[in-house]
Amino acid sequence: MNKNKRRNQKRILKTTALGLSLSMTSVLLYSNVLSVHASPVVSSDEETAINTFLNTQPVNGDSITIATTNPSPVAPITYAFPGLNHFSNAFLHHDQTMTFDQDYLLYYKSRDSSSRWEMTPVKVKDWNSIVWYKTKVTPEYNASSKPYGQGDKYYARKITVINQNDNTEFELKDVVYYADSKYLYASRFAYNLPLEEDDPRFTITLEDPYEAPLRDYQEGYWNYAVSMNRELPYDTIVQIDESLKTNEMVVDQEGRFGEKSVTFEGNINIFYREDDTPSYNQYSSDIIYNGFVDLFNHSADGSQIEYGRNGWGGYAAYYVYEESENRIIRVGIDYTHYVTEDGTELQPKVYGLQAVENIAGYEYVSTRTEANGDRVHVYKKIVATSLISSSPKTGDTNLFQFVAMLVVGVLVSITTCITRNKNI
Repeated sequence: MNKNKRRNQKRILKTTALGLSLSMTSVLLYSNVLSVHASPVVSSDEETAINTFLNTQPVNGDSITIATTNPSPVAPITYAFPGLNHFSNAFLHHDQTMTFDQDYLLYYKSRDSSSRWEMTPVKVKDWNSIVWYKTKVTPEYNASSKPYGQGDKYYARKITVINQNDNTEFELKDVVYYADSKYLYASRFAYNLPLEEDDPRFTITLEDPYEAPLRDYQEGYWNYAVSMNRELPYDTIVQIDESLKTNEMVVDQEGRFGEKSVTFEGNINIFYREDDTPSYNQYSSDIIYNGFVDLFNHSADGSQIEYGRNGWGGYAAYYVYEESENRIIRVGIDYTHYVTEDGTELQPKVYGLQAVENIAGYEYVSTRTEANGDRVHVYKKIVATSLISSSPKTGDTNLFQFVAMLVVGVLVSITTCITRNKNI
């Protein structure tokens, strides 16, 4: 795994305050057992697991996973949408309401079949019983719109109006009332979107802080974002390295959690006429959010961008994926070698640091330690001592016999000479 891999920078959403409350873990002589004082960065559980592995006498290059570290559990979101008849829309001040103090003459602005604006003088039926909710606007809107008679706006879910031209009545839904200009607009569906102001799962983003409230939060002027992420576990891996000495450990890489994250950015379709109303208001924020969760849980690992649609409109999904980095611990091992003075191996090397052994025909000379920690016992061959015999050699015996015979011959000659002289 790439140790130098950098975290991908998360997508940052530009948000403009709407007044919304949305916001979105000592070595034994005969073995390679680790001392409990081997390294302060290795836990006692890791030491136990490493010692168990070493007892199997692993060879250079062997490795084993001794643990998996999981991220701390994330506190679950406890929010739940309260229901279509009990929610507080995110774009309304539900604590700022008003009722008319008189029977105002208003002007209903609507589009005809050719999408041209028409203006109809109307009055509100039962005007003193209709509760209007103040819409949320921005400082940019207030600064630019109030001088032109487009200041405070109020919303009502449904009203009946009386046409002042012919005294006929008709119903309007999702109505916005401009207090300064006395205009009425219908089909402002964003104010009935099943998204609450205190839903912590959604973030509101305004593309233009002036145009968004001016256009009553229709498509293209704002969007919402839902972000979620999951940390990924990492393993602790022990690797045997013969170049290290017994009881020597090197933490090559500290473990790091990986991460899989996504940001869904969506918008709401634009509608001008009541008969264009889709079934979007049947899709609460719970339904939209749970759909995103399902997409996230079943998405492939990797960074990519995906597009789709849900009950509210279109969305783009920006996925970021970063792999975990495993914790890598290299552990040393040593062997004991038995060799002659010229380096000839007397018997196969033995795992661990072993004592001197008796080897037939050889005597122990010395012990040395190699650079990698291996122990080498050096021996030399035993030379047998020869015994000298007291028996004369065959050649020596023949010489002795010759000398003896010579002496006897001389004596015999002398005796013969003496006897001969006496007879004369």
